[in-house]
Amino acid sequence: MSTYILCVCVAVLVPALDHLTKYLVRTFMDVGDSIPIIKNFFHITYILNDGMAFGSMGGKWRWVFMTVTPLALTAVAIYLLKNIRKLDKLSAVSLSMIFAGGLSNMVDRIFFIHLDPASTGLFDGRVIDFLDFNGIWDAVFNVADSAVVVGVFLFMGRYAYDTFREYRNRKTLKHVVPEMPASENSSEPHGSLGGEQEQSPECSQETNGAQFSVAQEKNDGQTGEKNRPSF
Repeated sequence: MSTYILCVCVAVLVPALDHLTKYLVRTFMDVGDSIPIIKNFFHITYILNDGMAFGSMGGKWRWVFMTVTPLALTAVAIYLLKNIRKLDKLSAVSLSMIFAGGLSNMVDRIFFIHLDPASTGLFDGRVIDFLDFNGIWDAVFNVADSAVVVGVFLFMGRYAYDTFREYRNRKTLKHVVPEMPASENSSEPHGSLGGEQEQSPECSQETNGAQFSVAQEKNDGQTGEKNRPSF
């Protein structure tokens, strides 16, 4: 499967799964309800979040991420589209997860404000969070938040791995191919000893054979001149 198709699938599936689960929670639960799946470890808890992922930067700081998030999503989309042929599949998919998760939560804030009785208008909608691992931490999150966090860790991990591999390859190459020392006499050919170039036994035999053939032809020519009758 091509990288482009993988990115499109992620960009479609993450928001679809996120909004499906939010719809089920909104339909069958009331705000504040909590259903234990694994008691004292994992619950489905319905809350409305006016901040970022895991409830961060809510309240008076809300305007910060509401301004930064659209810019960040635009930057990720442009970078991904321009470099999708250069990126490996893991990096491309991780960026798609970040974009899809962030976009899915933005859709809630823009188009689902009518579902939030505390909303005062456009961009003031709160996001539904319901994944509650109260045995580990107090933050409640959703599928889109998970996609963003996993995508960030995957992208950073891939970048760190590529950086370390490049450093190791450079270090290995430096030891395998050390720098050649400068020759005292640059006019001497490489591999020479005392100004005379070494020859392999095969080359010596060929040279000696050629010299013997020339000498033999010369002797034959001299013998032929001696045996030629004179007139």
